[in-house]
Amino acid sequence: MVLGWLVGLGRAQRCAGAWTLWSVLCLLILEGVPAFASGSVPIGWGIDEDTGILLRIEDYDSSPVVTDYGRLSINDGGVTRPFPDTDLDHDYVFSDLESFALDKQGFAYTVGNTSLNFESGTTFEAPHLYRIRIFDEAGAIIVAQDDATGSGGLNVLQSLGPISGISSGQINGLDIDPLTGDFYAVNENGGRDDLLLIDRYTGVSTVIAKSMDGTDDIEDIQFDEYGNLYMIDDDGGPSENDDVLHMAILDRSGPLPSLLSISVVNNTGADEDIESLAWDFMNQRLIGFSDATNHFYQLNTTGNGYTDLGGIGFNDVEGIGFVPTNTGLPVPEPGTALLVGMGLFGLVGIRPSRGLRSHDRV
Repeated sequence: MVLGWLVGLGRAQRCAGAWTLWSVLCLLILEGVPAFASGSVPIGWGIDEDTGILLRIEDYDSSPVVTDYGRLSINDGGVTRPFPDTDLDHDYVFSDLESFALDKQGFAYTVGNTSLNFESGTTFEAPHLYRIRIFDEAGAIIVAQDDATGSGGLNVLQSLGPISGISSGQINGLDIDPLTGDFYAVNENGGRDDLLLIDRYTGVSTVIAKSMDGTDDIEDIQFDEYGNLYMIDDDGGPSENDDVLHMAILDRSGPLPSLLSISVVNNTGADEDIESLAWDFMNQRLIGFSDATNHFYQLNTTGNGYTDLGGIGFNDVEGIGFVPTNTGLPVPEPGTALLVGMGLFGLVGIRPSRGLRSHDRV
């Protein structure tokens, strides 16, 4: 049906307003028709804190296959440098990148919890928000495999600035609300955890909920497609050592969102050191990574327990994520990139109707 519309509009492209019709139709198609997916599970991405390495994860539900994309770099005033060792005394804290979230356009975001100081005089104050583009406008992967020590100028993190508005502690989890596009984070705050809203452009944070009831050591947060917010607590339960999954419900009706409720939905009964979460939007599954076993787990969201999905060969994956679409693939951005992704770039040359000003062309 969609193909028929495209053909019909293609024959009529010389008609007045054809450009506008094409633009509207392209937007409708991208919103309503899923992109082609390569399999039944999406590609996952993450960062290993012990090495600063970017990871690609495939077939997480059967026999996980992990591709090492090498140590991340950072843009220091136009000079590309390998992301440095932030703690020379402890091998288990290398990059101190402890969170990871992907948006619909294929950008990944992470937070560094240790300040960086380069000989050039550049300082990246902690906690610091960084971004890296995983997919281009057409949905193709644009990061490249690199050596694990030198970085070679590939896979460069872009600084978005320090996160302000918190008194102390680390940012242990970061995710994007699929209903609003807002950035949320969890801040470790003296034995309790604060839920924050972060402005991705300024880094200014606002506390949404302070010292959330029942929390002790939230390690990561993750939204599902309905806007439910899951939080994994590494020191929960009666033993104060169990991995406990909470679910938070938000009220988005006011000028700022607020926390309506938080409740335990899964007390795993185990101490597996689950320190990262990711929601598979294609299959509606919550995935976690265990620091104790270096395995992926599928976590129940309506009862206790989990399923061991197997090891991945890395020790400290503090952040993992999937593109938040039901195909597991990114959605092209509006503008010329949108048309490139659909193979319609040639239409840019179509003469606009009289009602369209020249500077309005895509």
